[in-house]
Amino acid sequence: MKLKNIALGIGFLAAMFSCSMEDDIASDTKGKVDGVSEDLYAALQFNISTGTDLSTKATTEVTGPAEDSDYSEMENSTEMAVNECFVFVANGDNIIGRRHYESADITRSDAGNKNEYTLNKHILVKVPNEKPALTIFAVGMKSDKDDTFANGLYLSATSLSDLKKSTVGKNSSDKGNSLTDFIKVGEGTIKPYEQDQTNGYQISNKTTDFTCNSGTVKCGLASISLGLRAAAIELMSFKIATVGGTTFANLVTSHTGKNDKGEINSVTKNDNEDITASQVRAIVKDVIISPQVVNTVLYPTDGKQELPENDKVFANYEGGITSFMKAYNDKLEKAQDDAAKKEIENSSHPLNHRFYTYQNANATGRKTKVTVKYEVQGVPGECTFYVKTGGTGDDAAKVLAGNLYQLHVTITNAVATIKVVTKDWKYNKIEQEMQEVIE
Repeated sequence: MKLKNIALGIGFLAAMFSCSMEDDIASDTKGKVDGVSEDLYAALQFNISTGTDLSTKATTEVTGPAEDSDYSEMENSTEMAVNECFVFVANGDNIIGRRHYESADITRSDAGNKNEYTLNKHILVKVPNEKPALTIFAVGMKSDKDDTFANGLYLSATSLSDLKKSTVGKNSSDKGNSLTDFIKVGEGTIKPYEQDQTNGYQISNKTTDFTCNSGTVKCGLASISLGLRAAAIELMSFKIATVGGTTFANLVTSHTGKNDKGEINSVTKNDNEDITASQVRAIVKDVIISPQVVNTVLYPTDGKQELPENDKVFANYEGGITSFMKAYNDKLEKAQDDAAKKEIENSSHPLNHRFYTYQNANATGRKTKVTVKYEVQGVPGECTFYVKTGGTGDDAAKVLAGNLYQLHVTITNAVATIKVVTKDWKYNKIEQEMQEVIE
């Protein structure tokens, strides 16, 4: 569904726009506008960007397998892609303009950072005489299935603070944007020209005067960096050994750019030798995440990082548990033919499966927990641990939005040691390493 802002008539639009970009008066503009008005207008344009480079800086604290540093090769992965963007303009807390940009309205950079985008339509808003700084709030995503965001938050929002506190993701009836829509949010400011002569806005009482419409009055520009609201968890290495040094398995996964679908491409080896997916599945029987949070606050504001415990929605299957084997069997069941099923069997295993969840920092009895089930020489075993982000004790057991948690598990004589390397999707750093085994 294509959302339109309030149009002003075909004749006026034809006269108003002399460039290839389509610009509308913002849908929140009040009063009659016929090309010349007693009101004052500002024209605003936007660039957005998302980050993918997760290469890590060398530190003396990093031990064990080499940390994955291949994300700089990633361009427009499904995680970072922006195919739809919703932009809101606010004066203080009052939303005075908005626009829904679909894929046809978004141009991706063809040089440099491939995850920089230009939004090819402008927003024209009414501003008061005192020319305030305007807040720009942008929500980008890979997709908006069933126009969930477009028909919900986009249309109903009048207050910026209320919008930020809104819940996104699936509700208790399994309706809403999914985790894999990869909602990303960012905020910026456009000041009046007198305060910022590079990107500031100028005003006019004529809607046709603006430079971004080949006119004479400068448009304001905001460049906004978007951060992911989801978190990701993946098992990167798994080793089974004895105290005496005998190694039964030494599985290590690395990322090598993207595949033809724009998805992360992974390679797993055993003691640096090739290993098939079925052989990996024979060693690591399953990786289980519990619970999986499937809704969140749109944007942290006033310290509100996430929903209260009672308002969180967990995966709608038993116990909120998600696992590699559940996803694997679901894919096999949905395979259209034997060839597709064979391709899944030959490529899927727990060390190339990425789990997604929303933030779970204030959990009491429902901390995010990982269980790895394995088998060596016919003997099954498992280890369970909390995902952690900094700190000590129970306070450290938290999952934060925008972070990628890479798990490295070593089993020595049935005793597990777990290293969790936390990487920030946006800021390219290792936050902390830690280990914990739940008895």
